[in-house]
Amino acid sequence: MNKIIKNILDHISLLLSTSRRNVAVNKGLAVLILLIAGVGTANSQLSRTKMSVAFAPDEVMVDTLHFDNAARVHKIVDYLRAINEDPSIDLVEISLCGAASPEGSYQLNRRLANERLEALENIMRSEVDVPDSLISRRESYISWDLLREQVIASDMEYRQEVLDIIDQEPRLVDYYGGRNIDHRVVALKKLNGGKVWRELYEPYFEEMRNACVVVVTYKHQMPEPQPEPEVQPQPSIADLIYTPEDPTEEIETFERDIRSTAFIPKGQWAAGISVNYSQSTQNDYQFLIIEDIKGDTYSFKVTPMVCYFVKDDMGVGGKFGYSRNLTKLESANIVLDSETNYNVNDLYSLSHNYYGMAIMRNYFSLGMSKRFGFFNEIQLQVGGGQSKLTQGRGGDIIGSYQRNFSVDVGLAPGIIMFLNNYSALEVNIGVLGFSYNHTKQISNQIYEANLKSNSANFRLNLMSIAFGVSFYL
Repeated sequence: MNKIIKNILDHISLLLSTSRRNVAVNKGLAVLILLIAGVGTANSQLSRTKMSVAFAPDEVMVDTLHFDNAARVHKIVDYLRAINEDPSIDLVEISLCGAASPEGSYQLNRRLANERLEALENIMRSEVDVPDSLISRRESYISWDLLREQVIASDMEYRQEVLDIIDQEPRLVDYYGGRNIDHRVVALKKLNGGKVWRELYEPYFEEMRNACVVVVTYKHQMPEPQPEPEVQPQPSIADLIYTPEDPTEEIETFERDIRSTAFIPKGQWAAGISVNYSQSTQNDYQFLIIEDIKGDTYSFKVTPMVCYFVKDDMGVGGKFGYSRNLTKLESANIVLDSETNYNVNDLYSLSHNYYGMAIMRNYFSLGMSKRFGFFNEIQLQVGGGQSKLTQGRGGDIIGSYQRNFSVDVGLAPGIIMFLNNYSALEVNIGVLGFSYNHTKQISNQIYEANLKSNSANFRLNLMSIAFGVSFYL
């Protein structure tokens, strides 16, 4: 009988559907026809469960650190997984809707409602496999019905006047900036000189900023299992051979109930930039035993980055970096005691370096949060540069010129915080790396020297802390 019901449901839904948008309505109509005709069983077999998540004003990301959203998301995911694992339950429809509170314009509230709906749908789809044909999306940008229910349950002074305004037919009127607004919002703001609006704002509007999912299921009547006839086992040769009992106990397998959610989806692009600049000027400055320091310095470094996510939470890309450092020291005295000092004059140093870097990033969300997370960046860097150091003036100048080449492999974990759907702040620090450097030096345009070095770093490198801004498109 259950197979017959399912086949009739599918055929009636197919006959009545005219587009993908009407699939959920037609399936509901098919179930109703079957119930009226008496082909199925009792009405109690059709179940409708509503669950929701909440949002802060103007926010479209599901913040699991507030509004008890972590428990709400777990409830939705666990419920859908339980349905998929239960052979006696058919999933008929999943209806999604997003909503906003009424204080904004029609255009703003409609955008917020749609993006909140998409945020909840993305979380649901990242955790549970749901066919597209079972999902429907409702157009409801302001949940006036929810506001009406809250007002009815309240004892506010102008309750009837508020209900009369809510029950009016919706009509858009002009709003500033060339936008529109529901005329009921204007009427509520004017009621009792704005006092009623202020009374509604804090306790009532907070519940209206939400996204909800309504799950419709159909439960079959499973046939009772018939007891199988007991079969007496025949002894085998192994049973006839005596073996001592194994004194060791079986070790129970321990499994951590760790759940993960997609932090950055596949197919997204990320681009960012990190800029460092510093400049200082000294005039008769004293630092410990160095006195009468006169000179100026500056340093500049820029590092753009681009990354493409080939799968959820895994991206590959590259960085390019350029740095420039300049030091001009006109004079300085190194004073060891009252009778011993050294003078340094006319010292000039200039260097600039460049590098290209291939990176691979893995992201991990903080619990079920979509705002805070960690990432681990594997780096392969190849770079080079040149520098010169001179001392003296005019014809009495000595100095050296250097060219360098380097190859580095590193690991740089970091923390990321999303400011909104498209931009984030991040900080990372190098903790592990292998490097190779080759420097060629020419002194006074005569003497030539080479220096090669290899190193491995297995400690926290505070000099490698980097802050940046990234944009996710």
